Amino acid sequence: MSPNFDSGPMTPPARPATVADVLDAAADHIQQHGWAQGSYRTPDGCCCARGAIAVTRGDYDGCVNADDVDAEKALEELGDYLVEHDLVDVSEDDRGQGVCPIITWNDEPGRTADEVIGTLRRVAAEQRTAQNGGA
Repeated sequence: MSPNFDSGPMTPPARPATVADVLDAAADHIQQHGWAQGSYRTPDGCCCARGAIAVTRGDYDGCVNADDVDAEKALEELGDYLVEHDLVDVSEDDRGQGVCPIITWNDEPGRTADEVIGTLRRVAAEQRTAQNGGA
């Protein structure tokens, strides 16, 4: 995936407070602005799953700040979910070589915006359940 560094006109969103909030905000962004394949973010605001997570944190180039613990954790949880549920074929060795399961999954031919939004919401729900002690 080639990053799209065009920041375009966007108002920075309010920062989500938890990992689950980050994932839900990413799903909301894709619902409101559209979904992208092959680019973190298009000039008109469409985003891939990874790009939408970054945008929710005010990072418009598709890369989250390394010190943004919630965004990094959201990326980790989404990637782990995709691998654990066999939604993407990316091994631990691949991941160690820099292969991103989120990008691989998002850009897979036939993937749909609804699948991306639904998966972001499922991972957010799992995070909320875990945060509340599995209740």
